[in-house]
Amino acid sequence: MKRFLLIATFAASAVYVQAQNCNPDATITQPGVYPEQPDTAFADEAYDFSFQVLALKDTVVVFAGQPQNATIDSIMVNNVIGLPSSFEYTCNPVNCVFTWRDVGCVNVTGNPTQSQAGVYDLKIAPTIYASRN
Repeated sequence: MKRFLLIATFAASAVYVQAQNCNPDATITQPGVYPEQPDTAFADEAYDFSFQVLALKDTVVVFAGQPQNATIDSIMVNNVIGLPSSFEYTCNPVNCVFTWRDVGCVNVTGNPTQSQAGVYDLKIAPTIYASRN
C-alpha cells in the first residue's frame, strides 16, 4: 500500500521555491493563486507541481486604525514555511516577485519518503510593496 503526503491548502498570500522552472498561464485574468489546493504527493515518487500567481492591483488596508486605499506594486515571496525537508521551490520570475501586470508561477518539487507521510500546513511569508492612493 502506498503512503501519501497531502500538502494542505495553499494560502493566496504567496510562495517559496528553488528547483525546476514553471510556465506562467497567461489566460489567468483574476488575481489569486491557482489552484487553491496542490496535488497529493506520494511517498517514493518524485513530486512536481506548479501554482499560478497573479497579484492584486488595488486593495484597502488599515493604517493607524483608518482604512486606506492602496495600490500594490508587487508581492515578493520570502519563504514557504512548512514544506517537508526534501521539498524546495522555484519561481518564475526567478526573483519570486509577482505583480498584477503578469501571471507568474511557483514550482514545488521534492522526493517524499515514507517517513514524511502526513498533512503539511504551508504558510507563505511575503513582503508586499504598496503605495497609498
